[in-house]
This record gives sequence, C-alpha cells and structure tokens, in this order.
Amino acid sequence: MFLSILLLIIGFAALIKGADIFVDGASSTAQNFKVSKMLIGLTIVAFGTSAPEFAVSISALASKSTDMVLGNVIGSNILNILLILFVLFIAFLVKLFLVGFTPNVVIIGAMDSEVNSLIMASKCRQKEVNQFKTAKGKIGKNKVIIARSGTGKVNSAIITQYLIDKYHPKLIINTGIAGATDKNLKIGDVIIASDLIQYDVDLTFFGYPRGFVPNVSHDKRRFFEPHKKISHVFQEEVSNKYLDIKVIQGRIATGDKFVSDYNTKISINKIFNAQAVDMESASIAQTAQVNKIPYVVIRTISDLAYDVRKEGKFNNYEDSETHISKASADILVYVLKNVDLKKYFDK
Repeated sequence: MFLSILLLIIGFAALIKGADIFVDGASSTAQNFKVSKMLIGLTIVAFGTSAPEFAVSISALASKSTDMVLGNVIGSNILNILLILFVLFIAFLVKLFLVGFTPNVVIIGAMDSEVNSLIMASKCRQKEVNQFKTAKGKIGKNKVIIARSGTGKVNSAIITQYLIDKYHPKLIINTGIAGATDKNLKIGDVIIASDLIQYDVDLTFFGYPRGFVPNVSHDKRRFFEPHKKISHVFQEEVSNKYLDIKVIQGRIATGDKFVSDYNTKISINKIFNAQAVDMESASIAQTAQVNKIPYVVIRTISDLAYDVRKEGKFNNYEDSETHISKASADILVYVLKNVDLKKYFDK
C-alpha cells in the first residue's frame, strides 16, 4: 500500500517535470526558428500540458484498464474547465473590488434629501470622503457616482474637482432644489439651466460686469453654459412625463447666501434676468468648464420670489424642502432610467 502511494507520487512528479522539460525544450527550439509565441502556445505548449494525461492513458491501455482511460479523459477535461472558470472568477473579483467599474456620469446634490432617492435607485454602497458622501452604481444604462457636497460654492467646487480627478467623467449633473426669482414659477416646477451666473462675484470697481469671474470668463461673458443637447433631452423627458408641472430652461444665479427675502430675489431677477437662485450650481459649472467636462443642471422650485402668504398660498420652505428635494431626485431618476447618456457624450 505504502509502496503504491509512493510510486504514484513519484510518477506524478515525474510527469509534471517531464512535461515542463518538454515544453521548455520545444519552445526554445521554436523560438530559434522565429515561430510566434501564439503558435507555440496553440501547438507545442498545448500538447506539452496534455502529455501527462496522454502518458497515463497509454499506460492504462497497455494494462487493459479501460475504466482508468475513460476516467482520465473525463476528469482532466472537467478539471481544466473548472480551473479556467476559477481563474476567470478571481480576475472578475480583482476587477470588481480592486479596480471597480468607472462611472461616466457624476451627480452632485448639496443635501442628503437631494441624493438619497438617487442612491437607492442605483443600489450602491455609500462611503464618506472627508465630510462628503459618495456612492457608485447604475441607474438605467448609466454608470453613475452620486455625491452629497454640502451647501455652498466652496463645498460643491471641492467635491466636483475631486470626482473629476478620480473618475474623469463624461458628464456632470447637478440636481436639487432652488428658489424662484421669477413670479411665473411655482413650487414643484422644474428649471433646467440654460446658463448660470455667480451673482455674488462683484468686480465692478475694475470695470467688469457683476458675475464676471477673472481667468475663467472670456470676452467679459459672465455666464456658464451647460450642454445644450442633453439639457434639451432632459426638458423633453420631464415635460412628457410630468404634465402637471411647468418645465423650463432658464438662468440660475448662484451665491453663498440662502435668499429668503422678497426684495433680494426680485433684485437678482432684475439685475441678472435669472429665473431661480441656489448656492451650488454655478460653482459646479465653473469647475466643470475649467476641466472641459460637459454638465447639466436640473433643479426643482422649493420656495417663491413673492410673498404668497398674502395670497393665501403655501410658501413654507422648511415644510416643502424634504418632499420637494425627494421629488427633484425622483425626476432625475426617471430621466436616467429612460435616457442612455452615452449617446450624447462628446457631441
């Protein structure tokens, strides 16, 4: 019994070593004749790796052990298939956990309430990057990374640049809520930015118009312009689905102030001809533009320019913020599930 096991081990080792010597010798000979490595792999190496099974089968036939021959053929093929599948599975795990998929769309919202529905729709895991929340996943056919930036221009610019450097996205989408500066808008209406401006940048002392950003704006143009085609597609999709709300393209003004009083909103509307105001979108637009990344801004109106309390209407931001933020995210989820954005990249 012991001798049989010992001979089995010695024979197995000899087969492996013999196959190695055969493959090495044959490969060296083939290379001397300048035969391609692919041809070597398809012929000599393939034969060499099968040599142990061939030798066992010849030996089994010589001793009339036909069952062993059959078992050797079936077993070796099953093992080869399982080994190939195992290697492919390990490669998949390495790609998934070490490399990961690369998102091509970045979505940024300022608050948890503006991104939670998106994160749920993408079925992705969340993680914290400093004070920022990020999550990678898919919505429809779109590979996305969703980020909660926090409020304000600096926070939104930081996370935008971080995500650009890390993922090199094809498109950036800013979503969330905004205050109306246009009396024709009401709570729940949707505005897709036709252009954006930073209303709190004021270098008029040096002869620049308000909102002009030195070294970024060109020819004294103050406005940042989103991707026109994708903005139009967003407007069409939302308009066709949500028939009971107004969906417009208009100018959004951004500043580091929550504008809650009537006079300031009306002033921003008159000076900049802006239809809505927020605290992040133009800074995201500036960062994207500097990096030559196309972007789109879609916002839902959460509060109004005029004092609706005098008209007996609803205008309590604290009450509307949560459900309007969720509605805004749900609208974007619908668009992403129905539009494959890859078709519009680089156009």
